[in-house]
Amino acid sequence: MNIAPLFYIDQSEGWTDLQALQVYRYGLLEISDVAVEYLLGATQAITERFKQQTIAATETRLKTEASVLASQIAVLFEHHGWVTNTWSDHGGIATIAKRWSSQTLTDSLKKELKVDLGEQQAALRERAEQLRIYLTDGKLDPNNVTAPSDASQAVVELKDQRHQRREELRILRRQQTDQQDLFTNIEHRLHSARDVLRLKKDGIGRIEVIECPTCHRSLDPSTFQLTAQSTESVEAHIAALDRDRTLVRANITSSEEQIIRLTADLANIEHRLREAERALGTVNQAIGASREQLAKAATGLASTETEMERIAETSRELLGLQIQIKDWVQKAGAAEIVRTDKTDLDRRLREFTSQLRKLLTALGHGGILSQPDSNLHLDEHYIPYLGPRRLRSLGSASDHPRLVAAYVLALAVASEVAGGLHPGFVVLDEPLQQNPDETHRKLFIEFLTSDTARALKVQTIVFTWLHAPELERLRAEGVNVMTPQRNHFLCLVPTSDSVTAAPNPPQVGGVR
Repeated sequence: MNIAPLFYIDQSEGWTDLQALQVYRYGLLEISDVAVEYLLGATQAITERFKQQTIAATETRLKTEASVLASQIAVLFEHHGWVTNTWSDHGGIATIAKRWSSQTLTDSLKKELKVDLGEQQAALRERAEQLRIYLTDGKLDPNNVTAPSDASQAVVELKDQRHQRREELRILRRQQTDQQDLFTNIEHRLHSARDVLRLKKDGIGRIEVIECPTCHRSLDPSTFQLTAQSTESVEAHIAALDRDRTLVRANITSSEEQIIRLTADLANIEHRLREAERALGTVNQAIGASREQLAKAATGLASTETEMERIAETSRELLGLQIQIKDWVQKAGAAEIVRTDKTDLDRRLREFTSQLRKLLTALGHGGILSQPDSNLHLDEHYIPYLGPRRLRSLGSASDHPRLVAAYVLALAVASEVAGGLHPGFVVLDEPLQQNPDETHRKLFIEFLTSDTARALKVQTIVFTWLHAPELERLRAEGVNVMTPQRNHFLCLVPTSDSVTAAPNPPQVGGVR
């Protein structure tokens, strides 16, 4: 029943607005728009609308998946201190797909960050092989006692590096806080300067004579250290603030990237320091120079294998993300593109608009009669506009029921002319309920007897109450009038033994 409000106008709510009883939305679907297109017979436009909404839903889903993938990549990269904007989710689906398909994650690391996991893995594998050979066939020097000192020196150096990274991070975070405060201050100053410029250009707030508000004594502006500023100087000040804001924003971005790198580097140093302290403890527990050398080599081998496993795990994560990226790019490339052809819809809408103007004029709509040369058109939701304003906001309050009647009648006539899907009849229930005074009743009777109403090629059924002279006039003009002889159209069928009641005077008229 979503199309019923466009050909059945009831007396309870139908006269309050166009499609007053319409369910306007089902999810993303504009039912009111689809109802108009359906009755006009614009099935091609409805098909394109469904396709566009399906594509919009698909693009929303793809955008969400791209955001999730970008977040996973950002987390992995930040964990290792890698900063790049190639794998962000900025832009549309086509832009993201083009950027992500241009290179792989490993290629991006090699080109942008000079990180080659394959070379690192090969170097670690070579070092591990050398340590295994040393542990199995290496010659031990019983006079070499440098193993404990080397392990201790490694711990000291790593502690120094940790202290330096912590100090650098502390300084960077403090600088970033100061830069953010400075950025906020520049934003406030820029906003104030733009307000001043606008006031100067508009000539608002200019004080030619300064005086005391109490004694009205004239004051010298130099007393308050006030200086005159021209429009050019304010514009130059705004330009300088814009440059400062751009520079501060770039510094904040650079600080954030440096903090990410240092945080990852500090985590790596912490991990290496724990292994170095463990190696130092193992070497110190060994007895004899030969055993110290073996302990140092064994802890070095264990550390190297741990690093190899960490890089292998990172490579697996990159491979898994790359597979997801490839699948996403394939789905994005398979997205359908709707080719719209509005020729058929425009033709039907032109007929609809033409009939709407005729009926509004015949019904006596005040907005149309006061601006007969204004452009009557429909917006993208098929709401009538007269010039730049909605037709509903023009005219008097009594014109709104006329707009509703003209709209549904014009839709039926346009559908008949253009071969639409309208059921072919319009039911108007109590159209005089909103305007029961004599002037509007006379205007409505004149419409029913007008050439415009007689030219309607669709069946129009009007349920209303009419005076006897009005009924006689309609019959004299050849309008089909039906007056039921009882209080209601529906009544009991009289039986043979029932008493025939006297007919009631005509109160309800069905007008065609």
